[in-house]
Amino acid sequence: MNKKILAVLGVVVFLLAVSANGVFAGDLSIVNFYTVGSDGSTDMVDTFGWDETPWIYYEISAGDPGNNYTVEATWTDPDGSASDSETSFNADNSGPTQVWQSLAEWDSKKSLGDWTVDGTYFRSDEPQNAVYASTSFTVTPEPVSSILFLVGGATLGFRRLRKNRMSA
Repeated sequence: MNKKILAVLGVVVFLLAVSANGVFAGDLSIVNFYTVGSDGSTDMVDTFGWDETPWIYYEISAGDPGNNYTVEATWTDPDGSASDSETSFNADNSGPTQVWQSLAEWDSKKSLGDWTVDGTYFRSDEPQNAVYASTSFTVTPEPVSSILFLVGGATLGFRRLRKNRMSA
């Protein structure tokens, strides 16, 4: 009888230890992951002009206070070429944490079209337990550039039409 009580008590203690570890370990999750127009902004933007720099906004569960965490992003351009950015930080509380990231070499990598960004968040010493998210955005030419291009093309077309009519 005592052996059964000790066995049940052992199982209960084991289950409490396992569940307490899950509660205090702070399960990692990415609450929000999307593009914004600047560092510190939480306003979602999915289209950027040629002269604008996209930022990724992470709202994440911070995990255990005092541990080091990493967020990584892989930026894939319209041609399929990938570039990485990484930010590490120490969790200072167990609540949500906000992190902003941009591609350091954006000015040399930017190209028109649809981009994809894949984000990864993990405790720095446990990359095997990472969580993932993905978002996309579009880089478009500036409206003034497009208008100038159209006006120039229309002018050339008009001049050619006029020249053809004068020759006939």
